[in-house]
Amino acid sequence: MNEKGNLWRKVATIKYGDDGFGWFPSIMKGSYVCSLWRYISKGWGRSFPHCSFEVGDGSLIFFWHDRWCGEIPLKDRFPRLYVLAVDKNASVANYQEQVYGNNTWAPVFVRDGFVDDDSLVSFFNKLNEANIGESSMDRVRWDLSTQGCFTVRSFYLKLLGGKFSPQKVHSEKVFLCKLMGSL
Repeated sequence: MNEKGNLWRKVATIKYGDDGFGWFPSIMKGSYVCSLWRYISKGWGRSFPHCSFEVGDGSLIFFWHDRWCGEIPLKDRFPRLYVLAVDKNASVANYQEQVYGNNTWAPVFVRDGFVDDDSLVSFFNKLNEANIGESSMDRVRWDLSTQGCFTVRSFYLKLLGGKFSPQKVHSEKVFLCKLMGSL
């Protein structure tokens, strides 16, 4: 997902499209779509919750919808503020301003008076905890591996629901390979 310059990524994007600032494939419908790509795009809903974002310049991350500031998206942590947001599809960069060389948060709401000022204070405290890398590119991080990169093994273990140890998975994989080889 971080490989936006690679040829395979450019071809897939041109042919099938993408959503969410280009991080993931569009949901494909219709009989004209390659069955493999349709299967991949349908499975995105199962894998996306295990992704978070590392903010670089903030231009490719949804402020309210993506997990970049804590364990859940801001729209779920602060639903009352999300309802009052003017631009619910704004990027992180849209809500940042440079003031005297410092990043400042400047989200825009439909009104200034808030019923619960404590939630607004909590909101800005949460934003100030976020690590922002001003000059680097935004990156997606796979939360199921310590390196932050997607591996089939980490996702497979998650799908198993932690019922098996890595040794058990390895032995089952060897068994399946032997079974497939004997067919």
